[in-house]
This record gives sequence, structure tokens and C-alpha cells, in this order.
Amino acid sequence: MAISTTGSVELNYGAERYREDYAYSLLALNATSASQPDEYKSWQKSQRRVLFAGHLLDVGDIPVNETTTTFNKIGGILIKNMCDYGHLEVDLDNGATLTTFNADLKIPPGGANLVNPLIASTKYPAVRAEFGAAVGAKVATIASNGAITFNNSHTTTVTSPCQGIVVKTGGSGSANTNHYVIKVSAAHTGVVYELDGTTTVDLTATYVTDSLVTITPFIDYRYLVTER
Repeated sequence: MAISTTGSVELNYGAERYREDYAYSLLALNATSASQPDEYKSWQKSQRRVLFAGHLLDVGDIPVNETTTTFNKIGGILIKNMCDYGHLEVDLDNGATLTTFNADLKIPPGGANLVNPLIASTKYPAVRAEFGAAVGAKVATIASNGAITFNNSHTTTVTSPCQGIVVKTGGSGSANTNHYVIKVSAAHTGVVYELDGTTTVDLTATYVTDSLVTITPFIDYRYLVTER
């Protein structure tokens, strides 16, 4: 049972343009014994959200903790970053439980990667958002259309594009403990949305200049992983 893949990649770098079209068989999942026919090979498909703390990629019942082979049974991994801002970091060979994270891949917003790694037995792929929480960021301006800017000289700054959850924690203005989605498109600049991530929200009744907020970046991603 082969896994086929088709597609195209085009890279534009200044005046340079490079395109590759491809169509090939990624893997041949042939039985290694009569007790392991092709039809019992497994796969896992899911869609999840991850924070900077990260988590292991859920590979379902694909064998990982192999004691009789050098490599585990993880085959092809197709993974897509579904966010508008922020990179998804991928560690292809983390531990059986999440350990020190070493990013092997950084998938940009809207980007996807297809990899066929050889991962040592007892190792799992892991993912995380690129940035940790910005605790105590100070609002500079807020508009009724959801546009928000942040103080760039405060102790906590919001300097990198990201997507996350924002909640007011103090400072000036009325109390508001509701959670909203924020998309930071450039340094100190973003837009606040309802939790659907598409409907802008008017926070001018509670968010004002010098309001303090916490922004917790996240990445929404989807993936398919197959058994080698």
C-alpha cells in the first residue's frame, strides 16, 4: 500500500523565481510479516491548538516505543499552520514525554510541511507556538473597530507578529475578564476579535490607555501522520 503525494512549490526571492512540481510515492507500506499486513498499518489525523509550552504530536496507535528496532514506526508527517500570524515550531525527535524543545522546523503562517523523518525509537515529534506569554503589556490606544496598539517603552512589549488570547488584568479602565483573540500584525499593533477569530470587538468601554493585558500566543494546526 503506497502513499502518493502531488503538489507544487514556488519560491519567489526578489527577481529570482523557482518552481518545482512533484508527484511520487512517498512510502511503500509493505508487510514485514504475515502478522503485519498492510491493512493494519495505522494513521492519525487531527486539528489542535498549541501554546508555547508545547505538546507531543498525537500519533494515535502508531508504534513508537520500539525495543526491537533502531527507529520508531512514524512515517510521513504532513502538518499545516492554520494561523494568520506566528510560526509553528516542530521538534521531530522529542522525548517519550515532553523534554527540552529543539525546533527542527518553523512553519510560517498558512504554510505546510511534508516530511518523512527517521526518528529514533522512544522519540516523539512535538510542536509549540513560537512565543511565550506577554504578561502586563500596556495598551496605548484602542478603537471601536478592534484596532489596538501597545506602549513600546513599557517593561513588557509586544514586538513580534503573533496570534493569541488577550485578557485584561488591570491598569486603567473598567474591569473586563473576558477572553478575546488578538492578531498582532506588526510590532505593537494588532486587532482584537471575538473568540471566533473573525468578528472584531469594540472594547472601548473597558480598555483604555494604560490598561494592562496578558497576551498568550497560540498556533492552530492540523496534521496527518502515517505509519512507516
